[in-house]
Amino acid sequence: MTFDPRVALQYAASLSRPRRVGSGEDEKVAQEIEERLRGWGWHVERQPFTFSTASEVFLKLFILASVLLVAALLVWPERVLAVMLVVLIAMFMPLQRSVQARALEQNGRGLKWGKHYTTANLIARPSLRGALPSDEAISVHNGDCFASFDSAAAARSCRSARDARNDETPHLYLVAHYDSKSQRMPLVMRMTLFMLAISAGLILVVLTLFDVSTVLRLPIGLLALASAVPLLLLDVGNTSPGAIDNASSVGLILHLAELLAQRTDWQDKLQMTLLIPSAEEMTLMGSVAYVTAHEALLRDQAERGGLRVLNFDGVGVDGDLYFIGGSRQRQNGDRINLLTCVQDACAELHLPLKRFGFIGALFDHIPFAQRGFDAISLITVGRASRSVHTPQDSIDQLHLRGFDQAGQVALHMIERMIGGIA
Repeated sequence: MTFDPRVALQYAASLSRPRRVGSGEDEKVAQEIEERLRGWGWHVERQPFTFSTASEVFLKLFILASVLLVAALLVWPERVLAVMLVVLIAMFMPLQRSVQARALEQNGRGLKWGKHYTTANLIARPSLRGALPSDEAISVHNGDCFASFDSAAAARSCRSARDARNDETPHLYLVAHYDSKSQRMPLVMRMTLFMLAISAGLILVVLTLFDVSTVLRLPIGLLALASAVPLLLLDVGNTSPGAIDNASSVGLILHLAELLAQRTDWQDKLQMTLLIPSAEEMTLMGSVAYVTAHEALLRDQAERGGLRVLNFDGVGVDGDLYFIGGSRQRQNGDRINLLTCVQDACAELHLPLKRFGFIGALFDHIPFAQRGFDAISLITVGRASRSVHTPQDSIDQLHLRGFDQAGQVALHMIERMIGGIA
């Protein structure tokens, strides 16, 4: 299999247009992705889900509460206020995760805060041919048959094909979201403000708890406030073509799917799912919906053959590869965790791989990692990355280097997993 970055860029360019969830264009892009995958023989399933923007409402409430506590600390430097701020910051991730789960509408129930949207994730799996007497294509995946059967013989054929699969084979998820959004405040500025607000707030807490008297107390508190207040005013629009974020990563996965469809020998050695979530730009609701609905299946995959989830985001620029997250899975026997697999692939391809140090950015591997699964994200960071979430995130920002790096690493890792090396 030979990865061609020009093909991946071409696929990305065809998807690059404003496609925020609820705009209507997101559905057209999803149809285009689905048609390409089906044309290459992949079985594509849609996972519809409805959610509210409760997570966005919660984030603003959290920022507002933090601002009020910092302001109170500047006026009344009491330890109890400092402790309250520490507890609030420490509780952010657990509370956010809880709100995310409750923002999903399940059986007509869910948090009703904010606006409501209905969209769908795309889930693609390889089709196995020859399992039915009519030689009709069906898809068998991890014990489930994705087809409608009109006879008992057809159902038995499905079970036979399912049982023929090696349940101990590793499972790899390749993930890239297809929705986009725009914001007036650049992404780098948002992440910088978030880090400044957290850092300055914690310094103020330390000064208060240890009763340190310094002339820097007021400037530090004001810095925390000045960094946090603009985050309350974030707006979301639909003016970004989203070429980098994240048509580039979808184009990458489409080309990988095209290459994998050309040979089927790997299907007995590696189980694979292509997950193309929606609503990533709305606090990861697509990946949250997938993990929530399939957690039992994911745990079964992880326990038997091993599960790895590799998410791609903004890969198509002229820059270096970065990873976000870290594998929690212990390496034992022939199971090597995902981060080590990626690092080994980069080393063998002589590609630099760096750790992404900013906090505050959200990626689709996070809902998987929060539940203990082996999941990381790969991104490319370059000068063009500054245009993300702006009207300037267009196809002229895309660069072959970013596609080539991420594609070679992914393909190299897949080939090692097929060969039983990883």
